[in-house]
Amino acid sequence: MASITKYVKEHHFDEVPRAGIGYFLQNVIDLGVSVDELIEWVSVEHSEIEYVSVGNREDNLIDIDVLLNIYAEVSKFSNFESETTQKKNRWLHVSCTALVDDGLKEFQIQSVNPYKRGRISLFEHPLSDKLVPLLWRDELDDTAEAILTLYYPDALQSPMQINPYTLAQTLGLSVEFRKITPDTSVFGRIYFEHDREQGIS
Repeated sequence: MASITKYVKEHHFDEVPRAGIGYFLQNVIDLGVSVDELIEWVSVEHSEIEYVSVGNREDNLIDIDVLLNIYAEVSKFSNFESETTQKKNRWLHVSCTALVDDGLKEFQIQSVNPYKRGRISLFEHPLSDKLVPLLWRDELDDTAEAILTLYYPDALQSPMQINPYTLAQTLGLSVEFRKITPDTSVFGRIYFEHDREQGIS
């Protein structure tokens, strides 16, 4: 999966906007789309997924927060029965969950709420757009210790150099030697997807 944002847009673009549009149409007054009851009709023109953020959970699911922008036309009649039309848009916060298993399985929309400007998703275990765990600087030591406890406990007993081949074997990985660049100007690189040009998979 190259990008969770791209995946949600390509595979769940219908259901996320459908939930957002339904919420929008049911809450036009509360959302401030209209300040009075003189609405003749509200017509949603289109919607856009602006941003997707992801967080890890303890139950094998992931949390997915989608910021959805709804664009609509609002028509009203004044006291003189003349029609006026305005363009309005509102951002909505669509909370979802899914199971990562060769794509997203069991994708479910949990709630839809108004988006509060400046407020972003604060997941306890955030993931990047490529579903890689994000680590803050003050978490690095604890994370390294947790990895060593599981896969290289001897290093916690006394200071020693980590043997990468032993660690790879413990993790069930094989080590292959490849030239990343012809001039060896790049000494290391992490791949999260296949690199067909260089035959790395």
